[in-house]
Order: sequence, then structure tokens, then C-alpha cells
Amino acid sequence: MEGNIVFGGVKTTFTASVVNTKITFKIPATVTIPANNDFSIEISSLPTPKSAISIDMNKMSIVLTPNSRITTKASSLQLHNQVSTLSFVTSELHLVINNYQPIELTAGTCSSPIKIEGSDHNRFMSNIKVQFISSSLTFEANPLSLYLGDNVGYFKICGAQNLIPTIYTYEIIKSESSISAFYTALSKYSVSIINNPISITIPTSLTIPRGGCSIPVKISLGRAPSSDMTINFEYNSDVYKLDEFWINEEVSYNELSYNKTVTERHLSFCSASNFSYSSVPVNVYMSGTN
Repeated sequence: MEGNIVFGGVKTTFTASVVNTKITFKIPATVTIPANNDFSIEISSLPTPKSAISIDMNKMSIVLTPNSRITTKASSLQLHNQVSTLSFVTSELHLVINNYQPIELTAGTCSSPIKIEGSDHNRFMSNIKVQFISSSLTFEANPLSLYLGDNVGYFKICGAQNLIPTIYTYEIIKSESSISAFYTALSKYSVSIINNPISITIPTSLTIPRGGCSIPVKISLGRAPSSDMTINFEYNSDVYKLDEFWINEEVSYNELSYNKTVTERHLSFCSASNFSYSSVPVNVYMSGTN
């Protein structure tokens, strides 16, 4: 959860946390507020009660403490808030991720595009910015912008190969351009990391006409790697001379490289008209960060 402290016309962002009825944040070291000066605090995506309720704001107090939190440096006076009551009204509209279905992800890969939409399945009624936060997962399209009039948006979740199989959580911070928010969102979502390997289909043989090239074969990854991956094709070029047998570099290379955005490559070989061998053994190797 993020917030801003505004003093002297300068806005500084901080990270806040909520425990029960207490909101805690650390004033950035770059902010110095002299005594008897006005400042304001803005907090976005504040968790609200699960049901409609009114809160007596005159019972709220702001307390300034050192890092140890043992002593109090300053405190606001109760019964002096200009807004005496703060009311919360439940909203049935909320953001739905992956149609309420659980998300599973193999470590070292990125998910397929994950859908996010309104619970009413209608067009968005405001411009929405969604920021994904996690200490273990990364996200493609972060922050994600959902525009007024659109029906859905999409994002991807990526997990490093060193993640152990368990459940990881992530948070979203939602902001809307409208005066009042139309949508609510959960504070935490979960992803199950599994260690099921992703199968890659590579043809066991290719037909290459003498004096021509094989038909390009597409080699696709079921899931994009979370960083990068390569597939290498090697053969004995001392026996099968490069001027008689070679990779078709118009569509392919000895090393096929993949990343978060590239999940498809093509493979093709060519041979000279005087090539005398009936077959060529080719070894396949995988490498890269994953």
C-alpha cells in the first residue's frame, strides 16, 4: 500500500502497512517538517471494512514516534477532526482475475496472458491503473492500464527457476481516474508454483532435398521463460562440410534464442546438390538462464 506526504507543495511517496486499526508508515529521510507547519497525508488503496459501517473520526489520532517506537515525539488532538464521521458503503463491483480460477506456474517460466475484468463483465466505467507488487514474482505489463470502455485487460506472471514449489502471494494497488472509485479489489492474490517441466516438441527428423532446403518447422515453447533460453543444434562439420550441409540462415540459426516475448522460432537445413550422405546426426542442447 502506497501513500504520499505533501509539505510545502512537494509530494513524497512512502510505503504504508495496516495492522488491525493502525496504519503505519515511515516518513522518508528526505522530508523535514518544522513544527507548527501544515502537511497532508494521502493513502491509496486503503483496505476498507467488509460491510457497510461508519467510523467516528474524532477517535482517530496521529502519533509520531522514533524508529524504536518506544517513545512519542508528537501526537494530534482527538475531537478536533473537521470530518466527524467516515462512512463506508459496500460495492458489488470488483476486479476479477483469471475468472476466479487458481493460477499455476512452473518455476522458470511466465504464464499465458491472464485476464482481468469487472465482475459485471461489462465495459470499464473509469480509467484504472493496476500495480502488481511481489517480492518473489515479476509481472509483464506492470503497471497495467485498463481504459474506460474496454472490457478486459491482460498481464503475465513470471517466476524465477529458483522458486520452490509452494504458494506465493502478490498484492495489487488500484487507482481510478474517477472522483469516486467504481471497483474494489482484494488486497492479496495467490499463485501456485509447481515444478512440472514444460515439454518442447522438436522433430526427430527432417526431409532435405539435395540442392534445396527443408520446409521450416516451427519450434514453440509452451510457456515463455522468465528470462532467456536457447536451443542449440550441432553436427560434425568436419565430416559434413559447411559448403555441402548447413543451417538455413534465412529462417533459422544454429542457436534458437527465446525470451519473455519470443516463444516461437523456426528450424530448417539445406544441402548442396553434390551432398552424398543419406542422413546427418544432429545433437540438440538446451542452455540459458533457465
